[in-house]
Amino acid sequence: MAYIGRTSKKMPRGDNPNSRANLRPLEKGLPKKSQREIQKKGSIAGNKEKSRLKTFKELDDEFTTDDERKKMMDMLKKRALQGNLKAFELYRDSMGMKPVEKVEQTTTEIVIDLGEDNDTD
Repeated sequence: MAYIGRTSKKMPRGDNPNSRANLRPLEKGLPKKSQREIQKKGSIAGNKEKSRLKTFKELDDEFTTDDERKKMMDMLKKRALQGNLKAFELYRDSMGMKPVEKVEQTTTEIVIDLGEDNDTD
């Protein structure tokens, strides 16, 4: 069943009765083309809303002073020095020293000799 509004590929996700309260099912018998148009309009509206919302960095720039940021980093550093691993990771990542994970892909060629000689000379 197709729904108008935001949906997730993982739907249904839980037993919460409010999880689909804001969604309406598409009318049965509606042509597929009309369903796609309605879904496309919902997708466009959702994307506009997402772009309207501010990122954490934008909010931080507006509401946090440089002195407050310094105090937060000092407290984070203090906790890291006391042995708090999560504080250490946050401090390291904030300082731009986050390690980059490298994944190496290797391929192996396997040749199976069945003992048959296919050369016809």
